[in-house]
Amino acid sequence: MENNIKKIIIFGASKAGQKMFNILRNFNYKVEFFVDNDENKWDTMVCGKPIKSPKTLKNIDLGRYYIIIGSMFINDISNQLETVGLLYKINFDNMYNYTKMLIEDNINYFISRIKKEKVIYLNNKSVFMALPCGISLGGVETLSSTISNALNEKYDNTYLLNLKPREGDNPEVIGFKFKEKILDFYIDDNNYLNSLIEGCVKLQKYLPITIIPNHSEEVFLIANILKKIYPDFVKVISILHSISDDTYEKNINYSKIISKFICVSDEISNKFIKLLPQRNEDIITKISPVVIEGKRNSYSNEEEPLKIGFGGRLVKEAKRCDLLINLIDDLESREISYEIHIAGNGDYYNIINEFIIEKKLNNKVFLYGQIPNNKMNYFWRQMDVYINTSDFEGTSIAMLEALGNGCVPIVTNVSGVKKFISNGINGFVVEVGDFVGMANNIEFLYFNREKLYKFGMKCIDRVKEACSIEDYINHIYSII
Repeated sequence: MENNIKKIIIFGASKAGQKMFNILRNFNYKVEFFVDNDENKWDTMVCGKPIKSPKTLKNIDLGRYYIIIGSMFINDISNQLETVGLLYKINFDNMYNYTKMLIEDNINYFISRIKKEKVIYLNNKSVFMALPCGISLGGVETLSSTISNALNEKYDNTYLLNLKPREGDNPEVIGFKFKEKILDFYIDDNNYLNSLIEGCVKLQKYLPITIIPNHSEEVFLIANILKKIYPDFVKVISILHSISDDTYEKNINYSKIISKFICVSDEISNKFIKLLPQRNEDIITKISPVVIEGKRNSYSNEEEPLKIGFGGRLVKEAKRCDLLINLIDDLESREISYEIHIAGNGDYYNIINEFIIEKKLNNKVFLYGQIPNNKMNYFWRQMDVYINTSDFEGTSIAMLEALGNGCVPIVTNVSGVKKFISNGINGFVVEVGDFVGMANNIEFLYFNREKLYKFGMKCIDRVKEACSIEDYINHIYSII
């Protein structure tokens, strides 16, 4: 495919920017260099191209260059570019808009390579839910498994699209009961266009179809292509799991093909309505369902350590697992007996493990790695307290599972929290980053054990009331 576009600069040299580079290369576009706000990357190379300071942009010839934001921090970088006089859509664009434009401008290329099939079974609509991170223990994956299990048990029509297949993948990790309804689909960034075509060919066999992309850019693109080929037989429903900029950007970008937007918290839906007011009637809040198995029997007594649980991806971005280390350090300075049990994998697993060894905390801090979802109910029932150190969330599935099993929450004030936690009534909410406030509340519960049962029972009742799987499935089925 030929092009006469200006020379490209990518703003962002991490994974998203590198992915944008590969996409542009697939379309024979030339990238001149990267810029990045991280000064440690300046004067280094990525994808065979130099990384420069954003200050470079003040002196570029705008008649020759065009900037594409290759980062999830779209709003921040857009504001940064506008402060130096650059104009959105004239001098720069973001990766989601630009990739969609490239695909649509070359739609005949895709249509010519996808053999159109006759759709016969009009009343047997299939549902596909994407797993952007593959079969791994995360909120999106757990929710998708829960919804798919319930839909299959009632209608036998739902599939999981595994976008990051790995050797030894085990659906039990996310609690999925229908192994035969998982389709592996690998995106090859070096052969991006063919990957999209293969995805279209794979999914068109299941028409008519409802696609739930779960924030996956590739699945949005595939849905967009299929929608143009089969306008009457492809429906897209989007679940907004996060309050992040790129979540809103993707959903606005593909809003024309999305029939309904399901937001997992009031905070997400309220903001999204302001961003897309013309679709107000199609934007709803639906709290994620959870399935709680087993019954809470007891809490630790005053002679035992207070048991604190954390479950989720062990990363710094968003989840702020670096604050777990700060929290443990703070607890060590207090005269309380505690244990912290951490379930999950990620970049911070080894960092936390090294900290445990260095501080000789093997008898206080326990790392379990990835625990299968069907064993997480048991995990939470062993804990007195649930902690969440995140900078932002949608409505945390781990939080809902922990509260549903009677854990007393001590969490940061992120999206979805206020719907379930009343400060000092059934748990505690601190400001983002306030690990000292978390430690204060842990100390309070340590010396006031009677609050554990009182708060915990209120949490169980709240989750039962708000997170019914039957209610959720009935609603989903009514709109697919």
